[in-house]
Amino acid sequence: MPVKTSPKYDMGNIKNIFVSKRGGIGDVLMSTPILRALKNKYPYSTITLLIFPNAAEAVGGLRYIDNILIYDKKLSTSVKIIKHIWRYDLALLLDYPYRPAFLAYLAQIPLRVGVKHKRASLLTHGVEEDPLLDDYYEPYNFANILKRGIGLDLASEDLAQIDVSPATDADKRHVEQMLHSHGLGDKTYVAIAPFTAFAPKDWPLENYRILISKIQSQFQLPVVLLGTQQNAERIRDLPALNLFGQTTFMQMAEVIRRAKLLVGSCSGHTHVAAAVGTPTVVLYGPGSSKRWFPQKNAIGVTLNLPCSPCQTQDRVCGDQLCMRQISADLVFDAAKQAFARFCTNHPNA
Repeated sequence: MPVKTSPKYDMGNIKNIFVSKRGGIGDVLMSTPILRALKNKYPYSTITLLIFPNAAEAVGGLRYIDNILIYDKKLSTSVKIIKHIWRYDLALLLDYPYRPAFLAYLAQIPLRVGVKHKRASLLTHGVEEDPLLDDYYEPYNFANILKRGIGLDLASEDLAQIDVSPATDADKRHVEQMLHSHGLGDKTYVAIAPFTAFAPKDWPLENYRILISKIQSQFQLPVVLLGTQQNAERIRDLPALNLFGQTTFMQMAEVIRRAKLLVGSCSGHTHVAAAVGTPTVVLYGPGSSKRWFPQKNAIGVTLNLPCSPCQTQDRVCGDQLCMRQISADLVFDAAKQAFARFCTNHPNA
């Protein structure tokens, strides 16, 4: 496909880049390899990222993102966004909705790249959704949009490493004091994040109860539970330290960084673990284990049922056999593998 550029906006003269990735925190973290690669490709460029407010803390401290714009549906916000990105050189639309593409169109950005979806007329270089989307790690899918759309090849960059904002000294002190107050101090522990933003991906709590007992008895390690305040009552009876709702996002990331291992279904927690280098066991059912699986220090657990993955096709069933039939023994075996393969040289081993 020929690259439609003008002399003023040739690919070697990119100075201002607008990227839209509205979605969950994990989705935004998956875009960080592309943002980092773009900054490496165009080191003197300004990169502006449009996100929902939930992800601002997660990426606000990354040095290669120059500006973060928070999206809401107010007309005044849209006007501010258009003014900010006015006549930028490149718009990379990593999300699917119509409105970010419309904002880039109104801002007269000459290169507007993304999956066509329902907004093809707003894109200068729209591509069809890749039918093999679920077969590749998501950052590679994002890179593929750029390559197919405008011929920009990021294959030489490390797209397997995702990033998260570094914890502040204040966050580190808070986590130290909190763990110490619960008797952990400098003790090694396993973190578990039992819930995701999409309930069909959640593993039954009774299985977590069995897993926690195995970790505590066979590894002789305490277990820390991570999640939001709204779910705190759901795990009240699990025999582990309940930190639900007791941390900010960055404090939660610091708790994960200090853990020997994180166990959970595919969620923002597991992507954070990948970013901070904590070994991880990730459970997959409706979601693609190829598309969302961390590329470093991780063990995936999936039954590979004929109907999985189904989340991309929006045909998730009510039976959730793909998750319910994953046994605690299978996950515990994966945890043992993770300890053997990744934890020997881990700082908390």
